[in-house]
Amino acid sequence: MKAPQLLEFTRMTGDLVKAMRHCPQPVIAAVEGVCAGAGAILAMASDLRYAAPSAKVAFLFVRVGLAGCDMGACTMLPRIIGQGRASEWNAGIDQAIEMEAQAQAALMQTRDFQRAYEAFAAKRKPAFEGD
Repeated sequence: MKAPQLLEFTRMTGDLVKAMRHCPQPVIAAVEGVCAGAGAILAMASDLRYAAPSAKVAFLFVRVGLAGCDMGACTMLPRIIGQGRASEWNAGIDQAIEMEAQAQAALMQTRDFQRAYEAFAAKRKPAFEGD
């Protein structure tokens, strides 16, 4: 597509989210299996999200060279998780690296990490047990 058609398409996807947010009835998303890309945004735009244990959500736009802030994602996320929690991401590079280091170090002490590491080395799928 040429630029005008691409803009029309991206506006159309945004219009879907606008319609969902302006709908007078509650919009409920049922998520089972993989919910990725635009599907993840649509789940986020819903008033209520119900996910099966098998549900996996992925925001893939950046993996294909697009902006991660698509279809209102950056505006909706603080409304879902709260402005205070969303504001916790506001850290300088030094502080962010330290927080990441602490989180990684804590996770590296779990049995899940050990199993995942061994599975990676053996080229098999890890079995996470939550410990």
